[in-house]
Amino acid sequence: MGNKKLVFTIITLTVVYFCLSSLFSSNSEAMSSSVVFATLLILIWYTFETRNIYLTTKRQVELQHKPILAIELQEETSLSLNVTNVGNGPAFNIEIPNVPLEQSDIYFKFDSISFLRAGDNKEIKIKNFREERKVAFPFDAHLRPKYANKEVKITLKFNDVEMKKIEQKFELGTGKLSIYINH
Repeated sequence: MGNKKLVFTIITLTVVYFCLSSLFSSNSEAMSSSVVFATLLILIWYTFETRNIYLTTKRQVELQHKPILAIELQEETSLSLNVTNVGNGPAFNIEIPNVPLEQSDIYFKFDSISFLRAGDNKEIKIKNFREERKVAFPFDAHLRPKYANKEVKITLKFNDVEMKKIEQKFELGTGKLSIYINH
């Protein structure tokens, strides 16, 4: 905001100077040049203002149609994630890359979701794997807030309607769910 005031002040002072100097000058060419120069300065200022309005409008439209995913840990019987699209746009090709457990060869594997409309949700089962084989022992206690002793980072990767790649990072585990959105 300070830069806009400074630019506006400089333009105003320049316009006033040229207008006053041309008024007190008897030369009509000087007067005409001053008016043209003042018009040029106003046009440049107007161009910058119009560009700022365009960029703001463009950003608002992008945010209005962007999918935003939220996850919720479901703990009833077997552990799963409930993925909900809380944004206004659809999400495509939703994937969660494998999540390894620290200091272990065990990792969590998730199914992918091909499409999620705005307001819809789907459940994803969490499976335990070791060396590409499913493990029967429930290592998912690392995700349950009452048993977890550290945070587990989960990344959702998906596309918006224009097929732009979006990533959202979540931390599950020790009591709270943290969300980090990357644009």
